[in-house]
Amino acid sequence: MMKIKERESNFELMRVISMFMIVFWHVLVHGKVLEHTTGVTNLLCYLLMCIFLVHVNSFILACGYFQSEHQFSLKKFLNLFCLQWFYRVVIIIILSLFNLISISKVDFINELLPLDVADYWFINCYLTLYLLSPYLNKLISSLTNKEHKKLLLLSFVLFSIVPYITSARTIDNSGYTIIQFCFLYLIGAYLKKYPIKENYYFRRFTREKRQLIFLTLFIVCFTLNFIIMLFANQLDTYSNELVKEIASCIRNSQFNYSTPLVIIQSISYFLYFETLKIKNKKINILASVTLGVYLIHDNTYIRNIIYKAIKINSNKMLTSSSLIYILICTLLMFIVCSLIELIRHNITKFICNKKNIIAKKNKFYDYLGRL
Repeated sequence: MMKIKERESNFELMRVISMFMIVFWHVLVHGKVLEHTTGVTNLLCYLLMCIFLVHVNSFILACGYFQSEHQFSLKKFLNLFCLQWFYRVVIIIILSLFNLISISKVDFINELLPLDVADYWFINCYLTLYLLSPYLNKLISSLTNKEHKKLLLLSFVLFSIVPYITSARTIDNSGYTIIQFCFLYLIGAYLKKYPIKENYYFRRFTREKRQLIFLTLFIVCFTLNFIIMLFANQLDTYSNELVKEIASCIRNSQFNYSTPLVIIQSISYFLYFETLKIKNKKINILASVTLGVYLIHDNTYIRNIIYKAIKINSNKMLTSSSLIYILICTLLMFIVCSLIELIRHNITKFICNKKNIIAKKNKFYDYLGRL
């Protein structure tokens, strides 16, 4: 009997940590924590944001890393598309039935439409990226190592450095665009095609030394980013209009996913997890529900209800001890959303594993494939 190889958990752990970062980030931003903190507490919040800026980029790097060697799957695309639609429909129906929200008939109908994915910008870009992946893979497979590096360097200049130094006046890429996703996909694909441990400069180092290098680079990047933010705040105290404009440009792009320091920080973060050797079924299970966590907690209507319930976005000023409360709330949100998605997944799996359902699904996918 053939033994099934257990899936490694290094990148699965990264997905779990990155999703927790996303939830915490949303609490800080959408929960208006930053607006209700001052002094050391406010600086600590901004430092955490500088650390957590890698969360979205890490998911797209992983997509390029794995999908660049796999064929496009219509089934996977439809599963992802239907999952976000399912949560939008279920959430709006439940909240309406219990009178937890006030919504017009037009807005209610719009929420039921399958193509209305504007609320989830990440899913919007991710689905687009997945549709483009077969063509990106053809490009990747045709490139030599040197050509691939030149493409990455050119993309880094055009889509990271230029938008940063011109404040998006030349090329607009804040990191929330399909341009950013394609760029990160190409980076992830390169890291898979040409492993860093085989690189001339890195192969002389042991795995432990590579871990130390990537961790150090990660720390240096978020520290520099934080220092630049402090510098911008200092510049803002001057009365000179030019100096104030420079400070404004820095602040406007400081937390963009596309800035040069964040790109380097994200790659370092990703490569650190690549060096890990972990196998853990519980981590793998938890990683499988991370998308559900995103779809539930960042739903527009759920978001407003949650932050009012935990009283984070009240008008009271928050102290350093409040961050512990925020951390606990974030952890609870993550756990509850994970459990909901796990229950949904198991129910769906139970229903879809029925023989007649499998047969109908296969016929449906075959029909779409022929189309």
